[in-house]
Amino acid sequence: INPLGIPENVLRSLQEKLSLLTQYPDQECRKLRLALEKRTGVPAQQILCGNGASELIEAAVRGLHAGRILLTAPSFSGYRHAAKSHGCQILYHELRREDNFALTDRYLEDLAKKPDLAILCSPANPIGNRIAPDLLLRIAETCERQGNWLMVDECFLGFLADEEQRTMRRLLVPSAVFQQFQRLLVLDAFTKRYAMPGIRLGYLMAADPEILKKIQAQQPEWSVSVPAQ
Repeated sequence: INPLGIPENVLRSLQEKLSLLTQYPDQECRKLRLALEKRTGVPAQQILCGNGASELIEAAVRGLHAGRILLTAPSFSGYRHAAKSHGCQILYHELRREDNFALTDRYLEDLAKKPDLAILCSPANPIGNRIAPDLLLRIAETCERQGNWLMVDECFLGFLADEEQRTMRRLLVPSAVFQQFQRLLVLDAFTKRYAMPGIRLGYLMAADPEILKKIQAQQPEWSVSVPAQ
């Protein structure tokens, strides 16, 4: 979590708007998604907000009906928790000490087993390794071709100076450089970057708003609180 702590303007905003706690939150997070559109470049209709990244991971596993999930080992325990809670079969791609636990082309061999959903974290949690951009692009292309889903967790990407050059969210909008990837989900959260794990606020991005509606259907009715929004 960011050692600089929660931003002063966020603390000030929370204090100034305590009276809003008498209101129900906007279930569609409209203002928040519009603000995220300005920040990320991803259209608001392609963004789904949730009660932290963990809720969105679990909702995605259910909404995508993912029976087989490919995880790296080691990786964030929340992925395994979501998979086990839904009764999924977990396939593990074991990272090797001799590779400094970095993801290599060897991952494509396990991806060829065609899991319903593959989850990667960039930079990796808990290892901290970055995934080579060309390899990550090939993985996304493979998932697009095979028809399986790829979720890229970018909750730590904000700590890198070259975030904008590395983010996979650029593949979710049409451009002259990249094709739009229909089988890609990109996950981010305010938790690490802004040191606010107690607020619980994450967001999931996809090219197709319809798939986000299916995932949203797996969330509680009032998922994102007024303070979080």
